[in-house]
Amino acid sequence: MKFARRLAVTAASLAVSSLAFAQSATPVPNLDLNRLAGVWFEQAHLPNKAEKQCTSNATTLYALADKPGRIQVVNTCLLKDGFSNTRNSGGRTADKSGDGKLKVPYYFFLSKKYWILGLGPDYEWALVGTPNHKTLAVLTRSSTPPPALITGIESRAAAQGFNVSKLIPVPYVP
Repeated sequence: MKFARRLAVTAASLAVSSLAFAQSATPVPNLDLNRLAGVWFEQAHLPNKAEKQCTSNATTLYALADKPGRIQVVNTCLLKDGFSNTRNSGGRTADKSGDGKLKVPYYFFLSKKYWILGLGPDYEWALVGTPNHKTLAVLTRSSTPPPALITGIESRAAAQGFNVSKLIPVPYVP
């Protein structure tokens, strides 16, 4: 009896997780790194180790690097103790297609897929995540965007198979 119950629970879990991945993440078809460059305010993100201690004012700075197709990524946030946490990394376009697929190295020769999954028409918002649905961030150019904008961006994330109910809002404190 216990085995049958455990088997049923496992099957249900696999069915739910396969539904989450049924809709694949899709990068934007055309990414202009020049327009992406600048400061972005993080409005929400899925739980992750890098931002576990962050409490507010999370920003991402994209800057063009010295070679074509390369960018610098600087993530900053305020910690519980009032200090800042800053992470600096370089990135590059994943291939010559010009789409939103980027690669960001994190340990010697290992790199992480870092995709731009959605962009506003004037690059006023961005949806950034990974194709495995484990990482997601909602970014805007404004520190305090209208709630309807955030709701719309989250709807786009849900349409790509992300569990937006797990998003953690990131407050901005002037």
